[in-house]
Amino acid sequence: MIARIRRGRDQRILQPQYSLINFRMGAVSGAGAWRAEGYITNVANKRAVIYADTTGYDYYPGISTPQLTTPPRVIGLRFSYNWKQ
Repeated sequence: MIARIRRGRDQRILQPQYSLINFRMGAVSGAGAWRAEGYITNVANKRAVIYADTTGYDYYPGISTPQLTTPPRVIGLRFSYNWKQ
């Protein structure tokens, strides 16, 4: 729940606290030529409000974005190779 503070024209928003958990694990070759890594961001898939626009102003006509939330859970792999070995 988001609480609004109204004191005159002040329309700040108090947002509840939240925590995000990210996980990353990887392996590197003995010579350091290649690297592999797996990762998960936002493990619990929490949706928290990062920013709330209380002005009612549309930056792009017809597209209102009053709240910006945390990104959803992302699972991925990264591979890299150092060609200058």
